[in-house]
Amino acid sequence: MHTYVWLAFICLLLTGVASIIIVLLKSREQLGAKLKIKQAHDEAVRNFRENAAEFSGLYEPVLMIREGRLRESAGVFADWDTRIIELENVPELLKLWKDTYADYENWDRIESARKANELLAFTREAGVHRSEETEITINSDTSRYYVSNDDTDIEQGSAATVDIPYWALNDTVLEKGQISIIPEAD
Repeated sequence: MHTYVWLAFICLLLTGVASIIIVLLKSREQLGAKLKIKQAHDEAVRNFRENAAEFSGLYEPVLMIREGRLRESAGVFADWDTRIIELENVPELLKLWKDTYADYENWDRIESARKANELLAFTREAGVHRSEETEITINSDTSRYYVSNDDTDIEQGSAATVDIPYWALNDTVLEKGQISIIPEAD
């Protein structure tokens, strides 16, 4: 009888060890799958960063969609779609786009705003940012970042209101912003 107890104990012990091994193997597989997903995402971010200038003119409209200021979003997402498809050697970016944004023609305003928010978060992850300036003093670099809304001459030292901030990646301006010169008081 004593032998049977020991055999039962050993069987239980081996069953427990086998269960632990199975759990560890499954955890390893799950970690491997998560790592592959993260690597694919990181590659998509890198693909985008290298091609961020190709999306000039589309950053501000996506922000407007997110904020509900642009009702017709399908055309903006169609432009993104076209530009991504035309890029070469960006398989992870193309896959991410198709997996996340392929059905843009069928989105309502709420879904469009949610997807615009996701897209802006993705562009931020790649390093694209929107200036936060609301007023500036014109200097020699201003024309690199802004254009005047009313085609007035931009004189150094003049004050201006930022109507639409610029978009940039590091030191590269992707979309110029728009400013209005503040008239000097007489």
